[in-house]
Amino acid sequence: MLKKISDTGLEPITLAMLKKHCRIDNDFENDLLQTYLDVALEWVEQNARVQLGPATWQMQIDNFPTMDYFSNYPMMYPFPALVTAAKYGSLVAPWQTIHLLVYPVQSIDSITYLDTTGTLQTLDPSKYVFDQQGCRISVAANTFFPFTLAQINSVTINFTAGFGTADQTQAQQIAAIPKKILLAVLNYTLAVYENRDGVPEKAMQTLERICNGERQVVLQ
Repeated sequence: MLKKISDTGLEPITLAMLKKHCRIDNDFENDLLQTYLDVALEWVEQNARVQLGPATWQMQIDNFPTMDYFSNYPMMYPFPALVTAAKYGSLVAPWQTIHLLVYPVQSIDSITYLDTTGTLQTLDPSKYVFDQQGCRISVAANTFFPFTLAQINSVTINFTAGFGTADQTQAQQIAAIPKKILLAVLNYTLAVYENRDGVPEKAMQTLERICNGERQVVLQ
């Protein structure tokens, strides 16, 4: 489960900017245009899997990713020796990676989980590594993620996402947003405004290509 907890209310595109793009020089449909703009912002964020302004997100998964050793032990003897033997080096593997589904991620605020007794625990930050560029979390070298209670949403990851940082001005935050994403928002709004009975398929395909080109996360 993925949901937005809170955001800073950043408006990367103002109504005045939109009206200039659409070549509208009156105020008769301002409320309607604002509604279209809000829909466009949401559509682009969802399709490009981006967060425009700084916001707090929460992602829940059923359990931590584990190594095949866990599911096959004791057949894959001697697993305990592999855990402690330095000669085997890092035990980090691709299947021990958690991909966050929003880009860009600024920081991991907390990772909590229900242990096998149902007690809420906080994962020590030294137990995992955050790859900001790849929007992913991996188990730290020579360790492994803990076991969790066998139920859905046992692991909760709270993180901050968005272009720019909370301590920047709105102008600086907007400047950090890729121009293609802003153009997609403007063009989506214009397409809806000019085609109120339905946006042509070709126009939607063009917008989807822009979003796909800007998507940085691994879809799961």
